[in-house]
Amino acid sequence: MVGGVAVMTFFTISGFLVTLSWLRDPRAAAFMAKRLLRLWPGMLVAVVVGVLLFGPAFTSLSLKEFWLHPQTLDHWRNLLLIKDYAFMSGVFASNPLPGLMNGPL
Repeated sequence: MVGGVAVMTFFTISGFLVTLSWLRDPRAAAFMAKRLLRLWPGMLVAVVVGVLLFGPAFTSLSLKEFWLHPQTLDHWRNLLLIKDYAFMSGVFASNPLPGLMNGPL
């Protein structure tokens, strides 16, 4: 219950802040550029750390299989912000959602 309220509060505050950002400068191109510059660096760090550090450390595959697996290669595409490539084969294999890496992003 508390977690749900916290999430709703977060999204409410976030919505107000994003709206305020738009109201300060209502040009679509400028707004999108500012949002991209705000969000993309964190996404870059999450993908790089996930693929280069956590993936190899927690995979159940051999390192060769891990690096050559299509899901590992697809995970880099998250940086394009087009589609969510949240899964990497063999990573966190014993978790309830095996292979999930950076799902919330």
